[in-house]
Amino acid sequence: MLGPPRTLSLLVFSLALVAAVGCASSSSRGVRDTGTGTDASGNDSGTGTDTGTMGDSGTAADTGTVTDSGAATDAGEDAGMTGCAALACDENAVCVDRATGAECECLAGYSGDGMTCADVDECVPTSPCGMGRCINLVGTYTCTCDPGYMFDGVGCVDVDECTPTDPCGMGTCANESGSYACSCDSGYRFDGTTCVVGTSTVLVFRGSTRAADTTAADAVTELGHTLIDTTTDTAFTAAYDAGGFDVIVWGSPSGVASSSVTAAVETRLTAWIAGGGALIFFYWDLDTLTTMRAALGVTTVSRNNWVNVAPAVGASETFFTGVPNPLTGTDSGWADNGDNLALSGAGFIAATFVSGSPTGAIAVTNANRVITNGFTFSDCLTQDVDGDGVPDCQELVQNEISYLLP
Repeated sequence: MLGPPRTLSLLVFSLALVAAVGCASSSSRGVRDTGTGTDASGNDSGTGTDTGTMGDSGTAADTGTVTDSGAATDAGEDAGMTGCAALACDENAVCVDRATGAECECLAGYSGDGMTCADVDECVPTSPCGMGRCINLVGTYTCTCDPGYMFDGVGCVDVDECTPTDPCGMGTCANESGSYACSCDSGYRFDGTTCVVGTSTVLVFRGSTRAADTTAADAVTELGHTLIDTTTDTAFTAAYDAGGFDVIVWGSPSGVASSSVTAAVETRLTAWIAGGGALIFFYWDLDTLTTMRAALGVTTVSRNNWVNVAPAVGASETFFTGVPNPLTGTDSGWADNGDNLALSGAGFIAATFVSGSPTGAIAVTNANRVITNGFTFSDCLTQDVDGDGVPDCQELVQNEISYLLP
């Protein structure tokens, strides 16, 4: 009675064992079998255990250790600076990073290697200002310009007083270097600023009562100006002290006793020039007057005969409009008949003596306010080469007066 059941019990146990082995082989974790096998009668046939623990089919290893391509370090201290960051440029310099490398360059107005920059003194050795005084500043400079000039950031340039507003009013403005002049309409005169009603007054000294010695006086009358005519030193000094004139024409003929420049006359003429007055000066013995020469702004070499006069090449003004070229004269035969002129300061030579090497015959100085003639008008007062009825020297004097009194 017990045979068949035992056979069945063994078959069940075998199937259970196979199933247990199959389950164990399919597990990736090796879980222990906690079930208890029993036979059909309920008796324990034995405790079933895992045949072994299943581990991972393989350990997944790193394909390789990832490392930094380079250690990140501080750009300043750890590894050293590069480019502009590595340079300690002067505070008055800038760093320029070029393909060839970074460089420090000093700013404008400074010099040096860029690491150290020092102020440049733009005023030495040559002032850039021209008509003015250079003042050096830190990193730059400026100019204090003479009257009639202004600083344009580089140097002193002429101010065109004629624009944008013409200051002349009843006349035409002509700009000049550092100044301007007005050519006034009829009935008006230039007072140094604008055209005002009336004519100018000219104080003339002609040093002679001879009828022929009226060149300067006739020139004033011909131009329509008011004439104060003096023939002696006393009369001249009295008229000077009285004032009320705009320009002086002082012309002393040779061969006249009263033709010398006295101390009283020289004092007044030099004071007139120093005060900015306009003067036309003719004298035959200027080489003996040191103070007068200095005031006129010329040096002299004595000349003992008449030499024809011609316009100076390249001069801005020659006074030869309507005057025959050359201006001819007659030799008075005196041992001292005038002077060759040269400039001792600023100005220009307007005309030259044409014999041999040209020398100065007419000089313009003192900001174009003073005209010095190296001859006397008495030596050419009878010449009328162009036949217009006006002596050639008178026409020259008229041009000189008009230059000072447009």
